[in-house]
Amino acid sequence: MQPDVVDPLEIKAVYGDRVALWGTVGAQTTFAFAAPEQIRREVKLRIETLGRAGLVLCPAYDIDEPDIPWENILAFLEAVEEYGSAP
Repeated sequence: MQPDVVDPLEIKAVYGDRVALWGTVGAQTTFAFAAPEQIRREVKLRIETLGRAGLVLCPAYDIDEPDIPWENILAFLEAVEEYGSAP
């Protein structure tokens, strides 16, 4: 799900726990142009607002593209590990 096209909060509001969301972090915007700290905030926001259950947090397309800074990939993985663990 590319959040620049489809609002994941709207989908979650309509379908609730009956849907698993894949993506939700903007690959062409957030991953390509944001600072690593912005990536961390985005990951935390998605986990807090969409919940852990049924959320597959990943970019909406391959993150090994040449326009994606390696620092952003590391920030994403670290934030998922930090904020994505169940209590």
